[in-house]
Amino acid sequence: MRYSGLQGKIFIMSVMIAVMSIIAFAVPGLLQLYSIRRLAYDTGESHTAVIKKESQDTMMKLTKQSLIETVDLAAKGTNGEFWTVRHDTMVLADQVKDIFEHPENYAERDLLPPQKANGGKYVLQHFTSDTAKSDEETLSIVRKVACLAPYMKKTLDEQRGSTLDCIIAFPNGHSLVMDKMSNIKFDEDGNVKSYDPTTRPWWKGATATGDFFVSTREYSETLGMSDVEFGLPVYVNGSLGAVLEGSIRLEQLQLIIEDVTFGESGFSIIVDREGRLVCSSRESGELAIDKRVTTNLMDSDNREIRDLVEAAFINDYGYRSISIDGERHYVAYAPIETIGWKQMMFVSEREFSEPADYMLSQVDKVTDDMLSSYRHSINRAVVITIAFMVLLIAFSVITAMNVSERIIKPIRVMTGSITRINGDDFDIGMEDTYRTGDEIETLAETFVEKCGKTKGYIHQLVDITANKERLSAEFGIAARIQRSMLPRVFPLYPGRREFDLYASMNPAKEVGGDFYDAFLMDDDHLCMVMADVSGKGVPAALFMVRSLILIKGRVMSDDGTGTPAAILKDVNSGLCENNAQMMFVTVWLAIMTLSTGELVYANAGHEDPAVRKKDGEYELWETRHGFVLGAYPGVKYRDQVQRLEKGDTLFIYTDGVPEATNAGEELFGLERMLDSLNSHKEDAPDALLPHVKKDVDDFVGDAPQFDDLTMLAVTYNGV
Repeated sequence: MRYSGLQGKIFIMSVMIAVMSIIAFAVPGLLQLYSIRRLAYDTGESHTAVIKKESQDTMMKLTKQSLIETVDLAAKGTNGEFWTVRHDTMVLADQVKDIFEHPENYAERDLLPPQKANGGKYVLQHFTSDTAKSDEETLSIVRKVACLAPYMKKTLDEQRGSTLDCIIAFPNGHSLVMDKMSNIKFDEDGNVKSYDPTTRPWWKGATATGDFFVSTREYSETLGMSDVEFGLPVYVNGSLGAVLEGSIRLEQLQLIIEDVTFGESGFSIIVDREGRLVCSSRESGELAIDKRVTTNLMDSDNREIRDLVEAAFINDYGYRSISIDGERHYVAYAPIETIGWKQMMFVSEREFSEPADYMLSQVDKVTDDMLSSYRHSINRAVVITIAFMVLLIAFSVITAMNVSERIIKPIRVMTGSITRINGDDFDIGMEDTYRTGDEIETLAETFVEKCGKTKGYIHQLVDITANKERLSAEFGIAARIQRSMLPRVFPLYPGRREFDLYASMNPAKEVGGDFYDAFLMDDDHLCMVMADVSGKGVPAALFMVRSLILIKGRVMSDDGTGTPAAILKDVNSGLCENNAQMMFVTVWLAIMTLSTGELVYANAGHEDPAVRKKDGEYELWETRHGFVLGAYPGVKYRDQVQRLEKGDTLFIYTDGVPEATNAGEELFGLERMLDSLNSHKEDAPDALLPHVKKDVDDFVGDAPQFDDLTMLAVTYNGV
């Protein structure tokens, strides 16, 4: 019988599975027999290898267990220093928070600047930054917090000099400092130095994490020593009230790690989260630390050191063997849990190799008495195994032939039925051949059912395709109508030399919600509008048309109340009527007097424009924002006045420009927008807007456009 197609594949697969199973069973047995015979010849060498391995394993287990226990105990001791500091700081933070929440319960204390005569004594000193607020409300809370001076001094006294200072810093620029260094807080002219805590790493780290933060080791030129600074933020009702700071002398940590030893060659180091070496018992070599704290183990030329640091900050505990200064060492590490650093302990492998070498020197030769017995047993087992394999293979071939025929027959019948399908004729019924009682029968039933459904789907698909093409055509017409309502041909007024104006709009969908307009109210007044409707697509486009008509109609009315604020007030009332969908629109509307350059404008929740003075650069023009139009009736708006000089350029836009987003979810932003404008600041409006559009497109890349992109620029040329 000839086997081909799926039946042949099933047959071959069945035979192969059987053969591979037999081989997988028999071959390891044969290999094992030969291994036993080889083992007899290698007994002498095996004994030596086993003893060596056992001695090394024993040595490694003892070293590993002892080294891990020692470094864990050392890390807990080091952690105790930081835990105490953190606990005392948190107690102080609770008191500061209570003063903020219940200031009426606390008296005020005078705020005194540092005095040179107080050097060497713990004294509370008051510092301010260059931008500090000095109103009475600000100073009152600082004076109340100053009443914590006795507790701050008591905390520093109890820490016996390991902590250098204690600072309570406020976001308003005031700081209360308790330390013994009043005499070095002056500049060359004898004035008290300004102190801005917000520039310090401990402030930035504490406010960024919202929790206790420890900065890395730093060297102070003023003090001639290294320390580790920490910060703890105090939040009151969700807002930052203050940040507490302290610093630990590195000499204190150095003494702690030098007190912990392991054997004659053992030494310890401390590494921070960035891989920087904070403390080390080594005075030279790859793990020595320099005075100015610049040693980073992640920059080491020794790859094993870099791998060790990476592993230490992935796992809490670990143990391995590495090379230090050309000598192999065992190293174990454990976490300093309070601050997330690691303490590591090293010991030379040389200290532990001598016992193993002595044990190996006492090993005797092994004998080969069992060789002939092993050889006879192996040969007999090989013959039996081969004969059994031949019988199993023959049985597998016969079984595979029968199984493949039973599986393939219903599939062959089903294939014939499928080949007879023509056009939308999917009339296929169940046959007795399909009733196998297994997955093939289920497949046949499902296929028959799907054939009936597919016929209906084909008719539905034809209808859906026709509807989609109709909607696409209607959207295209809507987009053209929308574009036709906005000024598109520039210059708008070729005969007018007082200004040069250009605008553009690129909707995110077929139709958009942004719009702009610019038109002469009379010979001396130009009205400019930039607006952004909430939402996208057809609803936003319809609301945009309504807003545009109301604004232009109100501007061109002759009732004498046509200031921007009055226009926005009336348009808001009109949009609030019958606004069941609660849609709204942001609007920036200005009227420019062409003879003088005076610009009267009002802002209903829209983006601030950018302006470039002649020969200057574009800057944001911060304006007073009113509420959006269409949300609440009766809202009043305020007119604002600026004057454009000859050569000045005004740039207005919708939020689609700064909020353009690339594939990495990063916004284009106002800073990039200003950079783009200033990169083309000499361009006329009709060249400027395409350049800005190109910069936005280059930033966004292949990411889909999220919002409408609308811009207008006007240069005032004077009369």
